[in-house]
Amino acid sequence: MNFRTFTFTYAPFRIKKIQSYFFLSFLGICLVFQISCDTSPEVRKEQAPSNSVVSKPTSVIDQVTETSDLETFELPKAKLWSPENYKQFNEANYEKYPAFNKRIDFKNIDYPLLNAAVFYETNARRVQMKLPALSYSQALERICMDHSNDMVKADFYSHNSPVKGRETPAKRMEIVGIKNAYSAENINIGYGITYKDNEPVYPPSENKSGYFSYTLNGPPIPNQTYASLAMMVVTSWMNSPGHRRNILNENLKYLGVGSAHYKDAKAHNMDKFKITQAFASIPGEYPK
Repeated sequence: MNFRTFTFTYAPFRIKKIQSYFFLSFLGICLVFQISCDTSPEVRKEQAPSNSVVSKPTSVIDQVTETSDLETFELPKAKLWSPENYKQFNEANYEKYPAFNKRIDFKNIDYPLLNAAVFYETNARRVQMKLPALSYSQALERICMDHSNDMVKADFYSHNSPVKGRETPAKRMEIVGIKNAYSAENINIGYGITYKDNEPVYPPSENKSGYFSYTLNGPPIPNQTYASLAMMVVTSWMNSPGHRRNILNENLKYLGVGSAHYKDAKAHNMDKFKITQAFASIPGEYPK
């Protein structure tokens, strides 16, 4: 399974370097400047999938338009997970918690449980690389929930947001008091159902059952579990150099994850999730 992903990293007091090299030749004088700088996320249009195939997603984002709408999304109440659970589980034993293996009910999503699954799967990859696990930050989870919901509500996919006050990762960090600190952000679009990559499928409009299936009127493609979606998302990040660097950055000590469900009108209303993870060297303060 493939996912669309983007990465952002910020280190305090980074200075863009400009180096110049001057040389003479018998034909004249040539002055050469070499400029190195960080690049912002590329903005392109998304291609719609074909009618019979769930297209392989590409690393593109939609154009965003400015809006003055600033809405704070409260952390949703979970039936199966709460911040206190982070003290009871870690990346080595979280899979023993039965709720992570439940299939996702799109009409009753436990967002804190999904966020926790991505959190622990991320830490599992760090520990595999002999790095210390990241600590949970409720403040970072809050701004990730804001950004994921903003991406769904305003229909964009980017680190740059049209929502005033939350335009950039740095501004979102400032909401929870994180300034002059190491920070990073990864975003991802994950599929709510499990399917074979690039395998032709029948959409709900062609199936009497109203589901996606590999054969006409065949059995529905199962929904992801909380654990399987987390594994697919983190695997896609680990396969991308920029996202991998963020996950394995030794300067980052805290992590929060946020997610938001939507139906993609460009892909036969397939259930998808826009997922954000934010890292920082300090935990931040949960806004009251």
